[in-house]
Amino acid sequence: MKIKRPSLKGENIFTYYRDVRGASLLHFAVENRDLAGVKFYSSFPGLLNAKDHAGETALHWCADEGFTEAASLLLSVGADVNSTNGLGQTPAIRAFYSDSSQLLRLLVTDKNFNPEIKDARLLTVAHHAAACGSEEQKEIVVSGLCEKGYFFLIDEEPSVFNPNFLRLYNKKTYRDYRRREDKRIFDACFALRKKTK
Repeated sequence: MKIKRPSLKGENIFTYYRDVRGASLLHFAVENRDLAGVKFYSSFPGLLNAKDHAGETALHWCADEGFTEAASLLLSVGADVNSTNGLGQTPAIRAFYSDSSQLLRLLVTDKNFNPEIKDARLLTVAHHAAACGSEEQKEIVVSGLCEKGYFFLIDEEPSVFNPNFLRLYNKKTYRDYRRREDKRIFDACFALRKKTK
């Protein structure tokens, strides 16, 4: 039986290589802050959204490094702004830990950004902003999400350990929420009225 080996022509030469972390050549270009390398390797579709062993794309690595120029380049060629790593974190959530407000603004205002994605602790980017973001980061997230038609209801004191302190709504989900609340209040009043008769 003959084993078929992968062809190492053209794009495959670059997409085939991974190190022990599962990092591709595009990941290395981001790690070394090599903008020319990022531009070259991002032209290969197989590398653009390739994930390492932790499930992180090159855009996650840009967020970790605070490499705004590379992130802008990757988004312009079609990198997935909503990709999640092994912990369910998007690049926007990772941007909080690099303290790069410019990068956070770039990710949150991207037209494809979905603010409803939750990480493994059931926290969205808005939860991270409210619980551990600086005032500038909070302003960026709130203004970016309000532009997309979202708004917030804060029930309790913000904490990354309690995902229920903040509820994120758009017009449709808020309308559904109000219907449920109105029905709950109506049912409670009806039960109380029935009880007093």
